[in-house]
Amino acid sequence: MKKMNILRILCVLFLVSSTSLYCQWKRDSTLKSNIVKFINNSTTVFGVGFALQKRDNNGTTWEKITIEPKNSRVYDAVLHNQLIIASTDEGIYRSTDNGSTWTSVTNNLPIQPSKIFATNLLYVNNTMVACVTGKGLYSSTNSGDSWQEVNSGFDVANFVMCTLVYDNNMYIGTSSNGIYVSTNNGLNWRTRNDGFSTTNAAEKSIRVLISHQGNIVAGTGNGVFISSNNGVKWSPTPTKIPELDPLCMATKNKSLFVGTERGLFVTSDNGMTWEKLEAEFSSFPIERLAILGDQMFVGTYGGLLYTRNVFEIISNVNVDNTLPSTWCSPNPATEIITITTPPILEKSTGVIRYSVVNLQGEEVMHTESDSKNISIPIHDFASGVYTIVATCGLQRTTTMVSIVQ
Repeated sequence: MKKMNILRILCVLFLVSSTSLYCQWKRDSTLKSNIVKFINNSTTVFGVGFALQKRDNNGTTWEKITIEPKNSRVYDAVLHNQLIIASTDEGIYRSTDNGSTWTSVTNNLPIQPSKIFATNLLYVNNTMVACVTGKGLYSSTNSGDSWQEVNSGFDVANFVMCTLVYDNNMYIGTSSNGIYVSTNNGLNWRTRNDGFSTTNAAEKSIRVLISHQGNIVAGTGNGVFISSNNGVKWSPTPTKIPELDPLCMATKNKSLFVGTERGLFVTSDNGMTWEKLEAEFSSFPIERLAILGDQMFVGTYGGLLYTRNVFEIISNVNVDNTLPSTWCSPNPATEIITITTPPILEKSTGVIRYSVVNLQGEEVMHTESDSKNISIPIHDFASGVYTIVATCGLQRTTTMVSIVQ
C-alpha cells in the first residue's frame, strides 16, 4: 500500500509539472484561416495565407483583412509605415491605410497562365521587387504603379523560396542555386554561396533567411549557416540542430528560434548549443514563427497557432557558457588560451600544429609546438566562438572556445 501511495504521488507530480510546462503556451483559436507565413513590423503582425489577417501589439484577436477578390490567396506582403503591398493569386495589391482599402497595382507585370505568379516581395529605399515565378524579378519605384524587369545576374528559372532585406541590401534564397544579393536596390544581382558545399546540393536549398545580432542566418536543406559579412562567406553553426532541417526562424535579443519538422529549437550562443522547447506541439512541424513585442507566435502544420511570452522562454533557456574542453582553458577566455596536448595526440611523436578558426571558416592564426603546454595570446581577437584545431600527421581533433573581450 505504501509503495502504491508513493507511485500515485509521483504520477501526480509528473502531471502537475507537465501541465505547468505546457500551459505556458496558449492555443490561439481566433485565427480564421490557415497561415503560410508571418510578417511583422514594430506594431502589427500579419498572417499571410488563404487570407491576410492582422493582430496589433495590444490586441487579443485577429482581424481578417479583405482583399478583392475576396477569395484571393495571399502569398507574401511587405510593410512600410501605413503602406502594405500584398501578392495574391489574382495579382499584386496595394493599401496605403494599413489594410482598410486596396488597389490593384499589377500593371505591366507578366501574368502567367496559372494564377500563381508573384510569390515573394522585397522593399527597400522606396523600391519594391516582385519575384515572379518563371519570369524573374520586376522592380517598382512608385509603389507598384509601374514595373521594370531587373534580371541582370539573376537566373529567371530559379524558384524563389525566401527573401530578406538587411543593411539596405536585398537577399533572395532559391530552391537549388543558393543565395542572390543586390546592393543597388535590385538593379543587379550576384550569387553569394561561398561556404556552401559544391557537392551537397541541399546546402543551396535556402528555406529561410533572417538577420540576427549583426549576422545573416540561412536555414538550408543541410542545417543552419551564419554569415557575419553580409553573405560574402557562410559557415555552418558549430553544432547542428539534432532534428530535421529548419523551416522558419525568429529572433529576439540574443536568442535565435528555429522551427523544424519536429518541433521548435532555440540557441543563444550562435548555434554552439541548441535546446528543444517542450510543448504540446513538440512533435509537430513548425512552419511559421513571429515575435511582436513580448509575444511569440508559433504556427504548426495544419494551421494550429500557439502564443507565449518570449521573455519567459529566453529566461528558461539553458546556455552552456563554459564550453567544456579537456585540453583548452580557460573557457571562456579573455587574454590567453592555454592548450594542453589533446588526449588523442598524447602518444604522437611529431610536432603538433594548432590553428584557430572563426565561425566563417577562416584561420585567424596558427602555431606549431612539441611541448605539452603552450599559451596563445588572444588580445587582438574579436569576441566570439572559435574552433581550435590540433593536427599531427593524419590525426586531427578539435574543440570550441569562447573569447570575450
